[in-house]
Amino acid sequence: PTRRSSDLDASAALARVRLPILVLQAGHDLVIPRSATQWILETAPHAQLVEIDGPHLLLQTRPEECAAALIRFVRAAIP
Repeated sequence: PTRRSSDLDASAALARVRLPILVLQAGHDLVIPRSATQWILETAPHAQLVEIDGPHLLLQTRPEECAAALIRFVRAAIP
């Protein structure tokens, strides 16, 4: 039988990640539920959330805002 992505639990793997994690969340995403973002933040409490006002596919629809968030994130992560 084919496995669906909803059948997989990556909680343990995500909890082991020790690198900085940036989560970009679209403020008006109709595809990915906010509960998915909440799961990431609960599973990897060191993850940083940045919400950008826009629809799904933020990198395509709001590239400047995404780049600015990434630059801030990287600068803050480098001592």
